[in-house]
Amino acid sequence: METEMQQAREALRTIAEAESAARRHGPNNGTVPLVWGVVVLVGMIGFDLMPGQIAALTLGLIAAAASLWTSVYNWRLPVQPRKIENKWLFAWWALFHAAVLMGGLALGSHFWRAERMQPGAWTVMGLVDSAPLFYIGWRMRRRARGDGEETRP
Repeated sequence: METEMQQAREALRTIAEAESAARRHGPNNGTVPLVWGVVVLVGMIGFDLMPGQIAALTLGLIAAAASLWTSVYNWRLPVQPRKIENKWLFAWWALFHAAVLMGGLALGSHFWRAERMQPGAWTVMGLVDSAPLFYIGWRMRRRARGDGEETRP
């Protein structure tokens, strides 16, 4: 009887370790939203540092490289679960991104009446714009590492 209980505990421990490894090495580990948060932030800072056309070209190249990286990263993951958490994350974030850009441009043109945005305006928009991606990526990473509040005992 005691050996059966011990075997059952060992089997449960093995299952828990496998689930933990699957969370860490699957697409729900938070890496993609964190990387895209950095891409957005760097791209928006680029508009403060470079002329508009060069910044747009640079952001386009960075976004293309990040898209390629995302595809390869997700393809090479050892764990491919049936359910992807936050599968609509980037669709909802795109609407938020458009609202932040339109609001920032409207405020910039209304309050400053200048040919250029004020220094740091693009950086502030980038911080506001990338904050949801950083937060969601951080939450997903915590959950995948097992130190989030939504993990099972």
